[in-house]
Amino acid sequence: MMATGGGSNKEIKSLLKSAREAIRNKEYKEALKHCKGVLKQDKGNYNALVFIGIAAAEMGQPDQAVMAYKKAIETDSQQLLAWQGLSGFYEKSEKEEHKPELIGTYKSMLDILQGKDQKKWTETAEKLVQVCIVLGNIKEALTYLKSLIDEASKTKGDPLTYWKQVADILVDQKTLTEEDTTQLQQAYMCILHSSDLDQQDHLKYYSGYIKHLQKSGVDDSEIIKECEKMHELFPNEVMPLQGLAKIYLKCQPESLESNAVEVYDKLLALQENSGLALLGHGQRKLKDKSYLEARKLLLQGTEREKSNVYGWLYLAKSHLGLHDNQAAESSCSEGVKQLKTKKSLQPDVVTNLKKSFSLCQADALLDSGISNNVQTAIQIYEKFLDGEDSVMLYCKLVQAYVLLQDMTTAQQLCDEAVSKSSDDSVDVMATQGLLLMGNQKLTEAQQKLIQATQSAGDVGLYHYWLGRVYWEMGEETRKDKVKYLGSLLKAAKLDPYYSNTFLYLGHYYWQVIQEKSKGKKCYQKAYELNPHNEAAGAALGDVYLQTGEEKAAKELYLTVTSEAAAGTAKWAWLRLGLCYLKLGEANNAIASFQAALRADPKDRHCWECLGEAYMARGSLTAALKAFTRGTELDPSAVYCMFQIAAIKQSLGAFSEAVAEYHVILDVSSDYIPALKGQGEAYVCLAKASLQQFFTGRAVDYVQLAVRVLARAARLKPDLACVWKLLGDACTLLHPLDSQLVKISVPVSLMEPQQKNGEEMEQTKTELQALGARCYGRAVRIQGDCASLWHDLGVNYYHQAKDNTNKAQFIVKSLQCLKKAISLDSGNHAHWTALGVVAVDANQPKLAQHAFIKSIQSEPQNVVAWTNLGTLYLSEGNATLAHEAFKTSQSLDPAYVQCWIGQALIAETIGSEETMDLFRHTTELATHMESSIGYAHWVCKTLLDTELDKKSDLFRFNIVQMNALPAAMVAIGKYADCAASDPCAHSMFGLLLERQGLYKAAEKVYQRASDLLQETGGKDEKNLAYANHARTLCMCDRHEEAVKKYQSISPLIEYSDILGLAVALYKMEDFSASYQVKKYQSISPLIEYSDILGLAVALYKMEDFSASYQEAVKKYQSISPLIEYSDILGLAVALYKMEDFSASYQEAVKKYQSISPLIEYSDILGLAVALYKMEDFSASYQEAVKKYQTISPLIEYSDILGLAVALYKMEDFSASYQEAVKKYQSISPLIEYSDILGLAVALYKMEDFSASYQGELTIIVCVIAYEEAVKKYQSISPLIEYSDILGLAVALYRMEDFSASYQEAVKKYQSISPLIEYSDILGLAVALYKMEDFSASYQEAVKKYQSISPLIEYSDILGLAVALYKMEDFSASYQEAVKKYQSISPLIEYSDILGLAVALYKMEDFSASYQEAVKKYQSISPLIEYSDILGLAVALYKMEDFSASYQEAVKKYQSISPLIEYSDILGLAVALYKMEDFSASYQEAVKKYQSISPLIECSDILGLAVALYKMEDFSASYQAYEQALQLASNEADKSEILSAMGMVAYKSGNTEQAKTRCSLKKVGMCCQLSSPSVDGLFALCSLGLVLGDVTLATAAITELQKWQDKEEGETIAVDLGFLSAMIYALQGHNDLACRQVAKLLKRHSHRGELWNLSAELTLQLSPNQAQKSVSYSKTALETFTSCKDIPLVNAVCETAAGSPDCLKSAQKSVHLFPDNLNNWATLVASASSKCTWDSHGGIPSKSNTAAKIARFIYQQATKTGQSKLSNWSAGQVVLSLVQCGRLDEALRFCEKVESDDDIDSELNSFLQLLQVEILYLNGLYREGDVTDIQSVRNAVIDKATTSQGWQFLAEVYKNAGLLAAAEVCYRQALQRVSSNQAVILLRLAHLALTTYKVSEEKEKWLNLAQEAITEALKLKPGNPVALLLQGLLHSQNSNVKHAKRSFQQALVASHQPCDFFMRSVARLQLAKILAAKKDQDSIKVLLQEATEECDPNLKQLQAMAPKD
Repeated sequence: MMATGGGSNKEIKSLLKSAREAIRNKEYKEALKHCKGVLKQDKGNYNALVFIGIAAAEMGQPDQAVMAYKKAIETDSQQLLAWQGLSGFYEKSEKEEHKPELIGTYKSMLDILQGKDQKKWTETAEKLVQVCIVLGNIKEALTYLKSLIDEASKTKGDPLTYWKQVADILVDQKTLTEEDTTQLQQAYMCILHSSDLDQQDHLKYYSGYIKHLQKSGVDDSEIIKECEKMHELFPNEVMPLQGLAKIYLKCQPESLESNAVEVYDKLLALQENSGLALLGHGQRKLKDKSYLEARKLLLQGTEREKSNVYGWLYLAKSHLGLHDNQAAESSCSEGVKQLKTKKSLQPDVVTNLKKSFSLCQADALLDSGISNNVQTAIQIYEKFLDGEDSVMLYCKLVQAYVLLQDMTTAQQLCDEAVSKSSDDSVDVMATQGLLLMGNQKLTEAQQKLIQATQSAGDVGLYHYWLGRVYWEMGEETRKDKVKYLGSLLKAAKLDPYYSNTFLYLGHYYWQVIQEKSKGKKCYQKAYELNPHNEAAGAALGDVYLQTGEEKAAKELYLTVTSEAAAGTAKWAWLRLGLCYLKLGEANNAIASFQAALRADPKDRHCWECLGEAYMARGSLTAALKAFTRGTELDPSAVYCMFQIAAIKQSLGAFSEAVAEYHVILDVSSDYIPALKGQGEAYVCLAKASLQQFFTGRAVDYVQLAVRVLARAARLKPDLACVWKLLGDACTLLHPLDSQLVKISVPVSLMEPQQKNGEEMEQTKTELQALGARCYGRAVRIQGDCASLWHDLGVNYYHQAKDNTNKAQFIVKSLQCLKKAISLDSGNHAHWTALGVVAVDANQPKLAQHAFIKSIQSEPQNVVAWTNLGTLYLSEGNATLAHEAFKTSQSLDPAYVQCWIGQALIAETIGSEETMDLFRHTTELATHMESSIGYAHWVCKTLLDTELDKKSDLFRFNIVQMNALPAAMVAIGKYADCAASDPCAHSMFGLLLERQGLYKAAEKVYQRASDLLQETGGKDEKNLAYANHARTLCMCDRHEEAVKKYQSISPLIEYSDILGLAVALYKMEDFSASYQVKKYQSISPLIEYSDILGLAVALYKMEDFSASYQEAVKKYQSISPLIEYSDILGLAVALYKMEDFSASYQEAVKKYQSISPLIEYSDILGLAVALYKMEDFSASYQEAVKKYQTISPLIEYSDILGLAVALYKMEDFSASYQEAVKKYQSISPLIEYSDILGLAVALYKMEDFSASYQGELTIIVCVIAYEEAVKKYQSISPLIEYSDILGLAVALYRMEDFSASYQEAVKKYQSISPLIEYSDILGLAVALYKMEDFSASYQEAVKKYQSISPLIEYSDILGLAVALYKMEDFSASYQEAVKKYQSISPLIEYSDILGLAVALYKMEDFSASYQEAVKKYQSISPLIEYSDILGLAVALYKMEDFSASYQEAVKKYQSISPLIEYSDILGLAVALYKMEDFSASYQEAVKKYQSISPLIECSDILGLAVALYKMEDFSASYQAYEQALQLASNEADKSEILSAMGMVAYKSGNTEQAKTRCSLKKVGMCCQLSSPSVDGLFALCSLGLVLGDVTLATAAITELQKWQDKEEGETIAVDLGFLSAMIYALQGHNDLACRQVAKLLKRHSHRGELWNLSAELTLQLSPNQAQKSVSYSKTALETFTSCKDIPLVNAVCETAAGSPDCLKSAQKSVHLFPDNLNNWATLVASASSKCTWDSHGGIPSKSNTAAKIARFIYQQATKTGQSKLSNWSAGQVVLSLVQCGRLDEALRFCEKVESDDDIDSELNSFLQLLQVEILYLNGLYREGDVTDIQSVRNAVIDKATTSQGWQFLAEVYKNAGLLAAAEVCYRQALQRVSSNQAVILLRLAHLALTTYKVSEEKEKWLNLAQEAITEALKLKPGNPVALLLQGLLHSQNSNVKHAKRSFQQALVASHQPCDFFMRSVARLQLAKILAAKKDQDSIKVLLQEATEECDPNLKQLQAMAPKD
């Protein structure tokens, strides 16, 4: 080798030798050392670099190795050693990036080896080929393989190996170039012609060669040749046979050769289930037209050879041969799909196959006969008309258009087919026959089809068409067996799978020759062949129905409809609906008809059927819409129109029904149903008009009904219903007066022989007789109809009322009704009618018997009970009558007749409730008896002169109840019906007159007078004349009035004479008026009205003197003359006589006679009289005397009165002395007003009295103020504003200003914190007076700025004032505006008001007040105090004062009763602004206390309520005690005792509460009157709250006695719930829940009851949480007005573990965000969701629950809700721990513990949580005894509940101290009263876990058994307990019990939270079943697990049996 550098060659050789030895010895480091030594001497030494590469590679330094090799190559690239080393390194390397490098290395080596070492060159080239293949470099691999082949040829070697590689490489390529194909062909040829090829390779490459030929697209004959050659070489191989089969399958079945069949047979023999062989045999069967066998084989073949396109084509043709058109379409679609994957097929082959599939699909669509399918087939045929088979396609198109009834297009296409075909074309001939048949040219069609069948006798379709022609030709040809039957039988023989052939065979057997069995079989065959053949299915269903096989028909229709797509199978849906309608299943019928309409929405008959179904269900509105749609589709559909009218009639829209009937009769005038319906509608309208007392309208409707029904009767005289309706119409007007009834009746009804259209007018009597004859006609037609006999009997009864021969008609009526009873004895109406008639027949016993029988037939018969009561009342038995009427009222409280009966009883016994009962009857309904009765009592009350018109009874009955208009309306309706009743008209007139309706009253009085002209007595006439005359006078018809009065004989009544006088006066005939000397005839003339009347008369006669003298005489005759009105009258008379002195003297005399004269009005009257007499001295002396008699004289008004009197007497000294004396008597004199009053008095004495000097006055004043100062300073602490102000005033009066203000400042500064506006203002005033302005304002600013956040109006205002005084305006207002504007939304009153003030100060008035007003006005309704006040302020600032205060006052005054503090305060503010000052509760208390003496019970109760509202319970209790002593009745005492108990309980005195509410006291009060139900409820509630079962039970027992006497449902519900609570208090929770369930069943319509039940069920029975969820959901649906319902629903769902609990909680918060309980529920549900996710293996990282809990904690702490605050604090920590934020949880615990006011229980709980957190955080080492002891000590110190012990148990368990863990769980059980089941289950789990590792197995198994048993006792059916029980049984090898437990666990685990537990139970059960080899049960479990996505699904699948 050549050296490349200097150095000693010897040394280098030595080092290289050493390096080589080291490498040989694998001492690579030494080798490297030697090589480095070489390189120091010769940097480019080749051998050294190669050795370094070898050593580095072996030492695992690849980069250094590659670098060394490459450097060596650079040194000498022609030496092979480095290249070999580098290639060897790359070959060993596993890095992918070294593979490409290997190719270059090999190439370089080949260049070096070329021509030098052929063997190594060949080896290297082979390696290069392999690397290229691995890297996918195929071209390069092939190139070097070719080089290797060439080299082998040169060296005469064997190139076979290389040709195999070429073939293997190219076979694996997806696409080949032409060069590759040639090379592959050459390779196969070389391989197959090689003599060294073994048999296995020969087979392999021969198969490959054939596949290559198949892919390369060579001629099939070449492939056949090679396949046959290969088959000869390898007769047992399937591959060549498969190749042959694929080629033979391309042949059409008609041209299939025998050698193909042999290939199929051989292939099937070699490969039993060969898909190609099956397809081939199917092809052969298809050739033989064995369609069933062909289909079977082809189905099997396509299942195994899905990619074979020809198999799908033949399968489609086999389906088509069987007329399974849908399957044929599917096969075509699948074939086309597979064809798309055949990329190697020639384009022309693909085109032909697509055409074949399309035409096959078109044939299937055409054969189906469905319109849409036929149109699709046409489109397909038209695409291929240019082909060779165009004639056949034209024939197919003609068939298609004939099916579509488009004969024109069909004819054109047929002509085209004829032109393109030869004359003897059978297909064209048959198509012509089909077209002629479609055009009804049947004879020509027959000829054409006969020719076609003769020419092509094997085509069944042509024979079928010929049979159809014979069918269409009529009855004769149908009966011709040779023609019709022969053609069809021939068609059936040739094509036994064509459904229509058997359909028409069925027609022949069923309809023509009546062979039902054969016809039915043919129909069945037709349907079985093609279930989509609608005609066959319809015919078969009709046959089933005709033969009574409804069930089979229904099953048929259900089968068809279940398989039909939407919008199809109309015939089946329609018939199914009719079937359901016949069976009475209306809902199913509706669904069926709707499905039929989806198929054809424009089918009027379907709409009619749907309407009928709706009517059958009772959905009349829906039916109306359906029939309306039917008329829209076909306006001439009379049936639809009739049903529309009938439905409207049923819905009560009689007028609309009449209009609809008119429309029908316009179309068909003699349509009997329409005539009958219209007549019936008129009768209904008449009945409705009578009920509303529209008499004229009722008569008109009866007239119309008679005409219409008479016409119907004339057209159809044998219809009983028409005659019955005529009878109803004629009888209907029986309540009306005879004068009102005049009906024109067609003569044909009166005289049947008369046919003309004339009419005769009938009276009421004649009309009723005609009604009887009509009923008689109906009875003759239908004599066994009881209702017709009933109607006839009732008609006779009504005739008896208006007929002189009453007895005869009564007898007839009784006979008819008895006949009705004999026909239908169970009909209560017949018995009732018999009883009514028996009463008029004076047969009370029969009547009673009939009514009782009616009641027995129908116990809920309110009419019979009422009639029975009327009978008893008529017999004088009021008691029995009352009981009967009472029963009627209970059955139907709205039935007016029973109330009338009660009113008549009350009238009989003289009850005060009579009038009110009659009033109630008029409110219920209008009835003749109630109308006249109520009007009578109203008139009687109004005319009763002895009745006090100011009494409460009169005001209630007449004024409050609006008696006048109500009675007027009632009697008006009565008078309309009873037009001949003069009494009714008189009462009507009186009421009209009372209402001021004089003209109407005059007409009514005129009617009464006219009625009395002939029948009335003298007195009645006089009364009627007087009434009429009076109204004539009021109508200014005075002359007529005078005539009426003068017609009264004799005219002796005062009112009549007075009326005559007035009438004459109005006529200005004064003389005649006065000459009526009736007044003077009155003796004695003492009445004011009489005297006044006489005076008026004399005055009109201008005889004034006589008038006044007479008046004076009369007044003086009154003894004693003391009444104010009398004295006034006498004074007026004397004044008129100008005798003034006598007048006043008389008055003075009268006043002085009053003893004692103490009333203000009397004294004032005396003073006025004396003043008029100018005797002033006597007046004032008298007043002074009276005031001085008052002792003690302390009232301000009295003193003022005395002062005024003395002042008037100019006795000033006495006045002020008296005042000073009174003030000085007050001890202590400390009140400001008293001191001020004394000061004024002394001051006045200083000014006017000579005895007092100025100095003395000052001394006296100073003494008074010094005393006041001393009193004020004695108050400690002196903090009240009024006290400080009083002290200030006193000091000010003493002119000691400094002391005053300093004291005030000191007091104010002692208040901490000083934040109240009044305090700051007081301090400011004081400092201001001291002229220390700076200190004042600075201190105020500092205080306000310390408030955070500063948002309150008072605070901002205070700060603003202070800053303003300091002249720092900017900082104040700008800061305030910024703060307020940051609030979003700004809706609170205080915020808006604060912003308004700030903006106002900044002079931005507009933005402030306008925005505020807008906000407030958007609130609807605006009822809250704060909102109204805010709006008032804003409006006030906008100077809209009126709107502000008036609105506020209006709102508050609308509140009734106005007793709430906030409401009263709001009203006070508003009224104050309007200068209407009022008081709050404090003011009310003050007012009540000012009442002296306070002895009225109502006043004391008012005071008690006010004190209660002020929460002064002690004073309130005392007030109630005082009221109890004054209560006048026992009921009030009972109520007061209940109130006292409530007050005592509120004040905390439970014993006193129990004493006051004791049952004994309440019961004593209840014995004499109605009980205090509220008191009993309060007593029961108190017992429940205090846990006193005895007290609560006693109250319930007492309440149950009075249950029936109170409003039933409300008290029943309350009693039920209280009973449930008592059960719960006794520990019977199951009985409590059962009681709740009973309540729900009885009162399911009450939504609030469902809500309460949900709460109670959840509290009493947490295991039934799911039931509480259903209760709460029902409450949500039925009762939406309660705020608690969403909250209760969310709580229940959370407790039940519902996955929707979070959504429900969010909804609750969204609806009522102001309720913290909603937020708390949201926290609980969010925590449950996190727990659920963590169980599912998804640890939650969200701290949403913690955030919400923190918010609740803050709000609850702020509002003082301690329980909620403690709970939320614990939830914050638990939520933070749950989401892994342990440090944050610790910080929160420390923050809460730092609060001084922390609850001790919360503190212990948090400390325990801290220990748990530290443990979880790893601060305590698991298993470390010292740390475990620390945890134990910490837990025991803090563990006041079971939680701590459970945590400690988990610690011990994790540490392996299992016995200690057991002890901790037992400690936890001792410290918990509820939820013990959870601890027991944990203990059981511990025992089962320990059992596996412990030696004391029996002990732990017993412990587990004990714990599980106890848990199941507490919670029967608990799934976890059952699962653990199953595991326990498994441990004991008790397989049977284990299996049962696991099964029970699966059944019980129905909640979403039981998902994982259910999975474990299923897996354990599967293991048991697998051991028993119960594979079926395992399959069931596996199916369930798959549906539920069981996490143990894979294990279950492993256990499942293998198919």
